[in-house]
Amino acid sequence: MANPKEIRDEPINTFQAGGTAELVVLQDNREYTITHLGINSSFTSDTNVIFLSTKHDIVPDGATGSNKFPLPAGLSIVLGPENGPISLQYRATGGGPLFGILAGNLNED
Repeated sequence: MANPKEIRDEPINTFQAGGTAELVVLQDNREYTITHLGINSSFTSDTNVIFLSTKHDIVPDGATGSNKFPLPAGLSIVLGPENGPISLQYRATGGGPLFGILAGNLNED
């Protein structure tokens, strides 16, 4: 797996999921909205499912119970805030769909 990408001070980030698992580290004490954009880098439709996981390499299939979350095109999920950084792996079933990560306000309680 390539070096992890890290989100620190940028409130909006876009990533491309492919057939190989990648890693992004999300800052702690912040809520993140992750949205499957339904397009690829050429702005053409790409509805391949993106799988997200916090534990280990992802197998992009329909099997359940293996710490992965399928994110279909056009849908969003919210993660955090956590007490420590979130190491989030992502991988697509095919193609190269884009997804956006929008960071919420820093929770300094």
